[in-house]
Amino acid sequence: MFTLHLFFVTITFSIKRTHRSEEQYMADRRVKSLYDRAKEKAAYNISSML
Repeated sequence: MFTLHLFFVTITFSIKRTHRSEEQYMADRRVKSLYDRAKEKAAYNISSML
């Protein structure tokens, strides 16, 4: 349940990021890397549940 929520948050974050300016993108790169790591973890959790 939590992993599905995480996917929606990540998708929303990705969509929002495409609308940001380049300067804001540079500032958010560290946050994005955290989201990417969380997304990989969520994908692993979901695949192990199947």
